[in-house]
Amino acid sequence: MQAAILTMASIRRYDKHTDALFVLDKQQETQVLEAIQQQQLADEGMLIVIEGYASLQNVGSHQILLNDVIPTATSDKDPNPEWLNREVIYFGGQGILGLRVVYTTNPLKRIVYELAQGEIREAHV
Repeated sequence: MQAAILTMASIRRYDKHTDALFVLDKQQETQVLEAIQQQQLADEGMLIVIEGYASLQNVGSHQILLNDVIPTATSDKDPNPEWLNREVIYFGGQGILGLRVVYTTNPLKRIVYELAQGEIREAHV
């Protein structure tokens, strides 16, 4: 199955979902792979790794395989880590509108990725 990593800054696409799992730690990777096997998810779908705080809007079917909050690495100058949302979902590709991943920044700016029929595109900023 195909995979993609979505961040506020970019989209990275992969032909094999296992190639996109490098961003996860070993425990998270094992959890995702076990969920794919247990739920017998079809290869026609797409695995989406969402890094950062985003909201999901869907009219299609999707399954959340991992929802976690992780600390970011810190430097000597800033010893307080920030927390980053990480979510892994399986999108089956069905539905009229598909799935939208919406990042909102401050001041108010929206970055919207639309997923439908195996394609990901930036809808509007």
